Amino acid sequence: MKQQRIRIIMGLVLAVVMITIVFSLCGLVARAEGNTTAVTKENYMSDNQYAALGFGSLKDPAAFSAEDTSNPLEGYTANTLSELFVGQMNKNDDKDDYIGSFQIMENASTADSNTLNLNNMAKNTIGKIQGYYDADNSDDMYTQCKNTIALRPGKISETNASTRDIIIEDTLYCLEDGWFYEDDSYQMVNAWTLGDDGKYTMSDHKAYNVKLDDDNWVGDIEVKQAEGLTAMAVGDFDGDDYYEVAVHALDNSGGQIIFFQPKANGSAYELKQENYSIRIGDIGNRFKFDGMEGDLERPIVQLTTTSMSGQDDLAISVSLPYDDGNEYCDSSALAIYSCQNGNTSRRFNNDLVVNNNEYRFKFPSTTNADLNGDGTDELVVAGNKNYGYKNYDTKGSISKSENLVNVVLYNGSGYELAWSKPKNLHANELVVSEDKMNAPVALTAARYNSEQSGDTLFCEGVYYHFSGASGATANEIIKNGKLTCNEKEDYDFGEEVQEIKNDNGLDYIRAYAPYISKAVTASFVEDSRMTEQTLVVSGTDSRNSFSNSDWADIDIAWVYGKNGDLIQEVTNPRYVDSQDEDDNGTLLTFCAINVDDDTVYTRYTGKNVGWSSPSVESVMLSTPYWSELDYGTAGNARGATSYSLTVSNGSGTGNSGNIGLGLGYTFGGGVGFLGTGGSMGFSLDGSAAYTHSFQNTKTQSDTLTFTSGGGNDVVGLTVTPVAIYN
Repeated sequence: MKQQRIRIIMGLVLAVVMITIVFSLCGLVARAEGNTTAVTKENYMSDNQYAALGFGSLKDPAAFSAEDTSNPLEGYTANTLSELFVGQMNKNDDKDDYIGSFQIMENASTADSNTLNLNNMAKNTIGKIQGYYDADNSDDMYTQCKNTIALRPGKISETNASTRDIIIEDTLYCLEDGWFYEDDSYQMVNAWTLGDDGKYTMSDHKAYNVKLDDDNWVGDIEVKQAEGLTAMAVGDFDGDDYYEVAVHALDNSGGQIIFFQPKANGSAYELKQENYSIRIGDIGNRFKFDGMEGDLERPIVQLTTTSMSGQDDLAISVSLPYDDGNEYCDSSALAIYSCQNGNTSRRFNNDLVVNNNEYRFKFPSTTNADLNGDGTDELVVAGNKNYGYKNYDTKGSISKSENLVNVVLYNGSGYELAWSKPKNLHANELVVSEDKMNAPVALTAARYNSEQSGDTLFCEGVYYHFSGASGATANEIIKNGKLTCNEKEDYDFGEEVQEIKNDNGLDYIRAYAPYISKAVTASFVEDSRMTEQTLVVSGTDSRNSFSNSDWADIDIAWVYGKNGDLIQEVTNPRYVDSQDEDDNGTLLTFCAINVDDDTVYTRYTGKNVGWSSPSVESVMLSTPYWSELDYGTAGNARGATSYSLTVSNGSGTGNSGNIGLGLGYTFGGGVGFLGTGGSMGFSLDGSAAYTHSFQNTKTQSDTLTFTSGGGNDVVGLTVTPVAIYN
């Protein structure tokens, strides 16, 4: 989902200098291997001029070494500008039942309510399928819901800008093949491949097309419930340098996670099932069900790939329906599995219960998030707060005012929760999560503005911001930190929903069961490719009639940053307009996908190094005193002044007087970015050139104090060793 960010941590600084490293991408270039690199030394002024200002012995930092030709972006994932996959069926009254389409919409040129309107984005498509209603055009097949995810085929280490993502599709449908034309329930997983002609082809090979049982329970799944029964995630789970897709496969004994890898078959790809799998019931006996035939009350699953341990592991969030039934009223779980070399092993398992069943997570989900801005993602788990329950008896209540959030960390040998008790955080008052079968909470993370250090969490319509604290390691900073939110930022649904609330009150609009079913984050905007945007799918039971709860209205909104602010706009109110929520094939699915050549790759060609122009750090003026009197040593005499720089371990944006490593990452520029060949070469005044770039500081604790003797006016200067990596 997210690109890996650069992380560099400096050692202890013992001189009055700052180390600033600026990375510049050299345009849109393909990856090139084996390029020669060069180190060019170019100070701002001559050695004699530096010496005249008191810098008589400027020692070259390690970054100045001509022997150091290492690529500072080694392991950095290319910046992907994503397109938007949109699949829809029975969207409005202009279409027949069970008929729809999918299309790949080109990324927007800029972020605003006009360019991000799906009706406008649909005018510029890269590929689409019309008549998207079933897999084999059978009149007896009725699609109920779909989930989609993008996967880059081929060897990961050899993919390039011309490699296109394929679409993996998980479909639940009914088929008239029983006695007296009764509908039976099925699940199918297949791949779509985009051809050079702009047309999509579905593999004739059905990787997975399984009859679930002789009952049409699939036909009762509502639009807002589909996410919990069609979960997927992509990763190199077995470590063979190829991506696999993990799929939640349903069955009548709790279900399992199965894995597929795409294999080329002519110009298209087909999915080959791997020989390893994970039973949901192995996470906990409470998820082992017998005799669930015909019953929609099944384990609700959400999947996320985590790479914290240095390999792709699979995080599985599982919840039971919100019901008083004995077999369903039990705790949720979060488990993390390794599948290296095709051998599955559980590396973490937690039932997400707090204070001996005082309260617990309900409908949990996870997402990757770089909370502290150090370039490494943590795994965030969030859920609704369930309290007042009794296992195997009473389901209790879902809090209307609080969500539960915790963070999973990797400590070098295993996974652990950052906080012994989860954070009880403000919840969006409009969201209703009290259905028996509910989707996992809509959770994502994004860096909406380039000025942000860490990601912002979006959890069911609330934005959480991480505030770091002191700590010797990144994990300690997370453990000592906290999450905060501004309730005024809450996602407020569409204008129509707000009007109903304002006219009739909160309880009245909650009767429409407002929900947020999906949040998709990627870089979708051309002129903001170094930041991310989130598409939000929200809805209610039909607003045309208070009593008609079997119909759904669905809005599309976007969340993005602009000039440091967080912007949220409902660009497509009633994108799905009063359609049956569990009949006629009503569905809506989105995912980020990359099928064109707009990915940014970097090629390291060398670096320019040198000392910057002197910068005035302080001016210390002597105060009046009587020189005839003895006040002790000159350094402590009356009239002496001092100036201190205190630096603490942590992260932040900008340098703010800190002596540390400022990391500036800019898009575009090249060698002349800071005017290295001109009079402004290596001048800190050039910082204006990257005002909108992402800058992060990491320092260790140190305090430097300068004291001037009485009778002396002193100016403190700093110079900065600069390495510009091209």
